[in-house]
Amino acid sequence: MAGPGAIMVSYFSDEFHYSDVEASTLFAFSAIGYVLFGLLTGTIIDRIGIKNSLVLGGVLGMFCSILIALAWSRGVLIFAVVVLLPLATSFVTPVIKIAQKRYTYGENKRISFMLAYLIYNFGVAFSFFYVDFIRYRFSEGVRFRSYSATAARVIFMSGAVSILLGSIVAACGLRDIMVDDKGTIKPFSMNSDITNEQSSQNEKIRKSWYKTFCEPNFVRFVVYSVIMFPLLKMFTHFDVTFPKASLRQLGPTVAFGSIKAINPIMIFLLQPYFSHWFRNLHKYKVITIGSVIAASSVFIFCAPPSYESWSAAFVFFTIGEMIFSHRVDDLATDFMPKGREGTYSTLMGIYLIVPGYIINSMSGWLLSTYCPLDGERHCQMMWFIIGLMACITPVLLVPLEKYLLGGERKVLQEVELEKTPGSYPVEEPPPIKLDETHDNDYSQVKVEN
Repeated sequence: MAGPGAIMVSYFSDEFHYSDVEASTLFAFSAIGYVLFGLLTGTIIDRIGIKNSLVLGGVLGMFCSILIALAWSRGVLIFAVVVLLPLATSFVTPVIKIAQKRYTYGENKRISFMLAYLIYNFGVAFSFFYVDFIRYRFSEGVRFRSYSATAARVIFMSGAVSILLGSIVAACGLRDIMVDDKGTIKPFSMNSDITNEQSSQNEKIRKSWYKTFCEPNFVRFVVYSVIMFPLLKMFTHFDVTFPKASLRQLGPTVAFGSIKAINPIMIFLLQPYFSHWFRNLHKYKVITIGSVIAASSVFIFCAPPSYESWSAAFVFFTIGEMIFSHRVDDLATDFMPKGREGTYSTLMGIYLIVPGYIINSMSGWLLSTYCPLDGERHCQMMWFIIGLMACITPVLLVPLEKYLLGGERKVLQEVELEKTPGSYPVEEPPPIKLDETHDNDYSQVKVEN
């Protein structure tokens, strides 16, 4: 839904005459619905498995996309956006992270996360170009017998077809398995590869799930997620704020989809090189460096509006994203105990309800205040404010590093390779054992030749 997501808020305004604030508020309620439904789907995901969760979420997403495409009133649209869309997403988004953890082990985890990220961005790039193609090809809409549809409705309907195809692939091509620390593939069970003591503890916690909020691992997971939230919500501004702002600044023919496609294309072509260059640094340090570059790049949008300035902003943001983004989920999964990943992912969302609503709805306020459809515009000030919000992430990552990693940690020593330059590293530093109660000291990490 990356392509349709880029036009969703504009679709609310163009076809149903929502104001900027109303459209972004509707989008914000969809995000809140994702969190609320996640409270229900988290434990369901843990029990029904990855395959069934993806198939169920795909079917719900397909009906949601069809309903948005055929919506004939605000009521139908609200039901699809506030109910069906978050319900479908709550079965899909957390499962992708969980699958990456269960289907990998120490030696291939980093490369697996990177490859998944490349494939995702290839699909995103295609969807952005597809959106621009449909907007130009059917600028006057489509007519079939007595039914007519705008280009936006065509995009949502084709999105339903792509979701259906993905669901079929998940149903026919996935198995609920897990890979242990030695790379052995085995059928997944909630109690697989954990001790009897851990299994007993997990079962007790499921019966009293509210105790999860008091676990040290979960608290760290929440703090980490809240810190990353302002920067990661830049993708929301790229989907919600940027399309409307670009249309108002350069006119209705602006190819905002092609500009946004710079991001996934660069990632698809260059991500392996960036992963290789930063392979010897600890994942937390990689995330910090990338977030500084990505957050700083937002201020380039403060330049006079043009294809050149916007392209430069996306280029520099993408450089930062290629450094940090695929390691964000990698580090996040280290906080989750085996067999309870879905519960952790969904309960964490409770803490993001208020900031999520504020940031999502703020898009409409920023547009109506600084970049309105009619009247005097100060769009550069809008992007300056967005840039300040993005900078919250790197500003907090640095002082909270020791806490999030579980204790006192000295500067990581550089890991030397035993192979020739350009080869893969021997091994990354040991993963963070966040479910241990004692502090970890990473200053003694060594790689033996």
